[in-house]
Amino acid sequence: MDIAGFRSQLLEGLTRESSHFETYRLTADEWSAVHKFKDEKYGSWNLNYGKSPQFNIQRSHRFTAGEIDLRLMVEKGYIKNFKIYGDFFGEKQVGDIESILKNVKYELSILKSVLEPVDVTEYFWEYRKQEFLILVYGEDK
Repeated sequence: MDIAGFRSQLLEGLTRESSHFETYRLTADEWSAVHKFKDEKYGSWNLNYGKSPQFNIQRSHRFTAGEIDLRLMVEKGYIKNFKIYGDFFGEKQVGDIESILKNVKYELSILKSVLEPVDVTEYFWEYRKQEFLILVYGEDK
């Protein structure tokens, strides 16, 4: 049974139990207040990363010139260790990027800012900065 079917059966069971069961639909203003509360209470960087326990991320991506395999250790919202592995080609040593990102706040806008002066194609031929940022901070697949 899919989730929609489960919900339907659950609601059906609830209404059978109570003859006074009514469905309440939130107004646009109420939905706006819900989203505002969610953003203020649960959407903060500090709650999601700053107070979170240490965690590790491992992501890889195959592209035309090879494969990049990233390993990040994030502690209290900051990158404590950053390693790059792979079979890619580039002119410069990836240790430069590893050093640049060490102890940087794990937040997309800050990562963009720190990597702004870096030409990623010097480290990974045919690989764009936006692709690299998505690999570092994007969603897991």
